[in-house]
Amino acid sequence: MCFYEKSAIAALSLSVLVFGAYFVYVLTGLPTNGSMTLSVYVPYLVGVVVLFIILSIIMQVIITICTPKDEMDEAGKLDERDKLVINTGSSNASYILYTGIIAAIFALVYEMSDFWVAHILLGALVLSDIVRHVLVLFMYRRGM
Repeated sequence: MCFYEKSAIAALSLSVLVFGAYFVYVLTGLPTNGSMTLSVYVPYLVGVVVLFIILSIIMQVIITICTPKDEMDEAGKLDERDKLVINTGSSNASYILYTGIIAAIFALVYEMSDFWVAHILLGALVLSDIVRHVLVLFMYRRGM
């Protein structure tokens, strides 16, 4: 398993766990009277993003330490296959991000609350990141 594959597995699992827990918490805690404001959830949102960044750094450091030196030397040099896998995964995942941005624009047009606009954008960003990592893993495992 190459360094980039290990990194994709770590990032995928971290995204699913951290942001999955956040969305479950936010969406199950919605008030039934319809009075949702983003300001109530901003501390949680900032905390989740900071937690995600810190855990990502820790996971990458652990992967780097546990990876043999000869594999790390190769990790610094992207070959054509690695570039193609990474670019294809990013390119395909970008369509999900574009769709989420358009959905957020429609939410603004239909005057939905700032809560929904922010979470539509965050959901699109997280979902596109998850899809990118899944595609990278799929292409490393199954080929192009």
